Amino acid sequence: MILKGRFFEALDRVNNVSLNEDERREILLRLLLLPSSIEGIKAFLDFVKNGIPFTIRRGDEVVRKQIFLFDFDDVDNNDFLVVKEFEVEENERRRRFDLCLFVNGIPLVVIETKSPFREEEKGTTWFDAYRDILEYERDVPGVFKYVQFCVVSDGYETRYFPNYYAGDYSGSLWVWKSFYPFSEEEIKPLKVFPYLDSTIFGMLSKGNLLDLVKNFIFVKRYRDTYVKIIARWMQFKAANLIVRRVVEERDKKLDLALARFG
Repeated sequence: MILKGRFFEALDRVNNVSLNEDERREILLRLLLLPSSIEGIKAFLDFVKNGIPFTIRRGDEVVRKQIFLFDFDDVDNNDFLVVKEFEVEENERRRRFDLCLFVNGIPLVVIETKSPFREEEKGTTWFDAYRDILEYERDVPGVFKYVQFCVVSDGYETRYFPNYYAGDYSGSLWVWKSFYPFSEEEIKPLKVFPYLDSTIFGMLSKGNLLDLVKNFIFVKRYRDTYVKIIARWMQFKAANLIVRRVVEERDKKLDLALARFG
């Protein structure tokens, strides 16, 4: 489920360290041993946001530090990979995802698609793709403790939802309608497939994907259990525009102060 070679290389690169083989495997084992449950999802998301507490020993020297899985400050320091027909086997059951998005060897997004040109056949709508993912979640649950959200599409309709072993996400099948930070003029979307391009560029572009994972996906307590929530496009765009405005105003004041006092 985790691509070990890419994962090990990313650990060293992101954290600017040189881990030995045993240390790399220990970190990998911590991820693999997370339970396939909402508790496992919660623990993994904590590792993603805050790092994994780890002790590095070199002779008599002991260094305690947080090992981060992703570089949120430098998007290009991460390894992005899209795998078609990604196959997972668990408990003697084998399932194949149409598309799986990996960052640093970790599967973060799964995408299930149906052909927009086979309308006359049964089982070819976005909702059928959604039901396929529900089946995969039941049959190969291990991969879904890492996956942050799922996307389903038949071209004409494209939806996303946060996965957390709920068994039913019919109340959380959202549409991503924004190209931010790109403009519609830059993307030139296909009008016949509304929201397909806005999902690809506005939600799944490298920077936006990492931003969503770090700042806009949470596990929170609801009554006697936990649920995973993810921001909708208008919340994501508004929050980023506010932050940009604050940073711009701060920089203007700093430039003014420097000009005034030399």
